[in-house]
Amino acid sequence: MTHLKVQNMKQKTIITLSVLLLTALAARAQAVQPDTVGTDASARAELSANPARKSFSGYDPMPSFPGDIREFIATHFRYPKGYDDCISGRIVVKFFIKPNGKCTKFTIVRSLDPRLDRAAIECLKKMPRWKWPVKAKGGVWFAVPVRIRM
Repeated sequence: MTHLKVQNMKQKTIITLSVLLLTALAARAQAVQPDTVGTDASARAELSANPARKSFSGYDPMPSFPGDIREFIATHFRYPKGYDDCISGRIVVKFFIKPNGKCTKFTIVRSLDPRLDRAAIECLKKMPRWKWPVKAKGGVWFAVPVRIRM
């Protein structure tokens, strides 16, 4: 190769590397820009005009059972009288927790045996009121597995 061709290849390589470097730096500069969501004047004015509106935290508060729910189920679950079938498995019960913490509207999501399903619902109906971390506006649906081992 001639000296001119080698010099031309070096220039093309330097130009290509320079373009790649500038592209990478530009992409990084765009990715590092600070978050500006909700910091404009109109958003601040709206929040100050409406103090009841709170910023979105990403989740709604959920109620919690006062204690260990598995221990409660193990203590309060009663097998039906005369039930001697050897069945093991899981029953899933869905229920609604009202804003006052009371549980209602029990339904079976996953059944194991009709008699055991009724026993699981009767057990869960004895639950104490659930506790909300903040005052709730509405209720929430919740599902609990009840494990059966015979």
